Amino acid sequence: MFKKAKLAIVCAIAFSGLISCSSDDNSSDPGTPEQKGKYVVVAKTTDNAYLGNIVVVNNGTTETIANYGKTEWTKTFEKASNVAVSVTGHAIDMNDETAEMTIQLLKNGKVEKESKASGSVLVGNITF
Repeated sequence: MFKKAKLAIVCAIAFSGLISCSSDDNSSDPGTPEQKGKYVVVAKTTDNAYLGNIVVVNNGTTETIANYGKTEWTKTFEKASNVAVSVTGHAIDMNDETAEMTIQLLKNGKVEKESKASGSVLVGNITF
């Protein structure tokens, strides 16, 4: 039971390390109109689950929120560089495989990217 949760946490930390060390191969200018503006990342679970650890890598700076324990989290970003958000969660009852988590990247209220997970252990990532 806890092996799955530990695996999810290790995956989230490894993902954040890979993103923070990666180079930007995108040749577009960061000041182009499609990259300007605010981006909102929203992570939500169903009522039978909680968000656990949240790792945000923004311009080489890592922010970790451990044991969040709520069903929803939101953060707003100014597009200045690569951003990666990794979220783990879990079902309240670890035998409940019906728990779900959705992570969305919104710009101007429209969903630009989405990551979904289901089961007793939930792991999702969004990069932009």
